[in-house]
Amino acid sequence: MTAFHDYLKYVRGNALFQVIYHVTRKCNSRCVSCFTWQRTTVDTPELSLEELEKISSTMPEFPWLLLSGGEPFLRSDLPEIVSTLYQNNKVRHVTLPTNALLPEKIRAMTEKICLSAKEATLNLVLSIDGIGPEHDRLRGCPGNFEALMKTWKLVRPLRAEAPNLSVKFHTVLSSLNYTRFDEIKSFVEKLEPDLHTFDFLRGEPAEASLTLPPEETLPQLAGKIKAVLRQYGGYERLRKHHSLLKTVYEAVVEDYYDQFLRIRREKRQTIPCVGDRMTLVLGASGEASLCEMLPSFASFRDCNYDFDSLWNSEASKKMRRDVSAGKCYCYHPCYQTINVLFRPTSVLRALAKRAISS
Repeated sequence: MTAFHDYLKYVRGNALFQVIYHVTRKCNSRCVSCFTWQRTTVDTPELSLEELEKISSTMPEFPWLLLSGGEPFLRSDLPEIVSTLYQNNKVRHVTLPTNALLPEKIRAMTEKICLSAKEATLNLVLSIDGIGPEHDRLRGCPGNFEALMKTWKLVRPLRAEAPNLSVKFHTVLSSLNYTRFDEIKSFVEKLEPDLHTFDFLRGEPAEASLTLPPEETLPQLAGKIKAVLRQYGGYERLRKHHSLLKTVYEAVVEDYYDQFLRIRREKRQTIPCVGDRMTLVLGASGEASLCEMLPSFASFRDCNYDFDSLWNSEASKKMRRDVSAGKCYCYHPCYQTINVLFRPTSVLRALAKRAISS
């Protein structure tokens, strides 16, 4: 969003706001918490840059791009992928997660992306689920923690050169690491990143025995997470898009953790989901869905790479009706945050709660 009228456009209409693009299924780690691990067995060819160009040229403008995988930096054309969507679809915020196993490549590609998409903010996300050998165990990859620290050392100075770059650490909380919350938080704090965020385990993890932290610990953990978020100024660069966006988004993100607890308790959409009209998940081979927690309903390859044909298909309409009717629910933060963000009454409530608790 670059101005208030853009915000109103999304509140009032059915404009596409967020695309989550799984650029590859390939991955060089085996995280126990991964909820996309089953996709690594699929051998359908992934979208080429040329195919993405065809798709992108038919899509409307959308500001929010979240890249995923697999490991995104295994795509040698990753900067060109971002550039394509930046140029064709006016993307203005990019979230790019990584397991940090390719330090030099990550640094080089991050710099290239920042230079080629100067009007967009780039949020580089480094995964950290433990300290030292514990991190390696949870990521299923010996030497991952050492690579993570090397990646941080290489990308940290880039922030001074690229005013549109933020670098944050991100932790997935599960039954295996929630007791180390304070240890992980303190370690990251000393590194001085732009932000440290936390997700709770979701989906069907690669390690079947893995679960959420015990239910009775979730409220305390949610409170701790909100306290950590307030320590950082990591959303400062969102002011590039609109002077109020940083303040609003921080309040909305904090509110997510209250929604998480409520969804866990009530097992329903506590706020109607906007996934039926504002989001798209693009799979590595062109398959499309409304949410990472839902199956694909069609493939761009079967729709001649045309967005309107795919979006207006009967399968798409049915899935959107099901979402709108509340037939699914989840606590996926990429959805719960925008569910609040584009409902003015929910935004005002989130801002009020944050002001009271400050």
